[in-house]
Amino acid sequence: MKKLAPPLIIYIAIFCIAKLPAITEHMPLNEVRAGMKGVGITVFKGTVREEFQVHILGILKNVMGPQRNLIVARLHGGPLSQTGVIQGMSGSPVYVDDRLLGAISYSLGSFSTEPIAGITPIEEMIETDATQVTARNSASVLQLPITRNSLGSFIKNMYRRTQPFAPQPTDVQVFGMDFTEGARLGPLFQPIATPLSLNGFAPEVHDLLSSAFNASGFITTIGGTAAQQQQEQSSPLMPGDPVGVGLISGDLSMAGTGTVTMVDEERVYAFGHPFYNLGPSSFPMTRAHVTTLLPSLAISSKIVAIGEIIGTIDQDRATGIYGSVGPGPSMIPIQISLSSPERELEQTFNFKVIKDRLFTPLLTYTSILSACLSWTRELGAATYKIDSTTQLSDYNDVYVNDIYSGDTALVSAATATVEPLVTL
Repeated sequence: MKKLAPPLIIYIAIFCIAKLPAITEHMPLNEVRAGMKGVGITVFKGTVREEFQVHILGILKNVMGPQRNLIVARLHGGPLSQTGVIQGMSGSPVYVDDRLLGAISYSLGSFSTEPIAGITPIEEMIETDATQVTARNSASVLQLPITRNSLGSFIKNMYRRTQPFAPQPTDVQVFGMDFTEGARLGPLFQPIATPLSLNGFAPEVHDLLSSAFNASGFITTIGGTAAQQQQEQSSPLMPGDPVGVGLISGDLSMAGTGTVTMVDEERVYAFGHPFYNLGPSSFPMTRAHVTTLLPSLAISSKIVAIGEIIGTIDQDRATGIYGSVGPGPSMIPIQISLSSPERELEQTFNFKVIKDRLFTPLLTYTSILSACLSWTRELGAATYKIDSTTQLSDYNDVYVNDIYSGDTALVSAATATVEPLVTL
């Protein structure tokens, strides 16, 4: 390698066990009655599905939108009496008389004294599974350079968190339970926060992502990769299994996690609420392994490690995420090489990010920051020489070659690399 004057040289190449019901018959909403008792399935630790009890309290109609209903239930069993509704159990299937009722998907938020949950009816999940995949356009563009405040505002504006359609207690239509109680609960229900597992990010970048995503329906955790046995890897995905929605994989990884509601042949239904409400999408579907539960007086969460890619999530809708088992989606491979001749440093990182107008530039930017912060100096003035190549199919390559020096050199170098991606 040719020795250059700057103390640090960056080359980045972007080549842009519980018993399950024997049948899967569904229970329509018009048959649901207060007082019914059912069984839910989820994983509290590892990959072993466990039962918990579900006591139906009533129905809130039109509470999440026109003809969007929630079944209200109290949960019992396992650790739920101590933890309350757990982040990461979104999508846990509920069965009544061996018929699939729907997915645990909503909670009363932080500091609830009882595990009261909202269940998305399975009928509504199936109805919103659009089989056709169309192009998705977004008017929002990531603004550079990225700061903690600007990223937080951008993520919050992009994420269309599902809000109650009946914001006032008097607007709620209550069936099967005390009107006063139902009207009080309706506006309080929110989608159970999705654990967002981060692995390999520098602490400063982890804090940056946490501040942005934690205010938008997610809870960032330090995850990892699951070292599963071959038998687990080859076993079919089942209702109640943990499942991941991948954003980045490789030396760095990021994935949201929840629970499988139903598997209809090779079609998978999960979460019972949106991941990011993007509509047509192309996320890797991954296996997941529950490392442990993190109890909290505010709201408890599953700590999850991400496994191998087993399919593609192609729909991200208001009533859940849907995908198919099989090959994963096409992703953009990224290679970052750090070289500092004076320190005899040669380090290369390889990972892949999803193809998305928001996430591709954002994840590339934060990955560059993580690599540099982890292997170079963090404070004081520095000099970075950056050589970036973005390869495009059917077009010429896009090059960025420049030198940045000073206290903000790293941010400037990372921004310069990502600017072509934002434009493209």
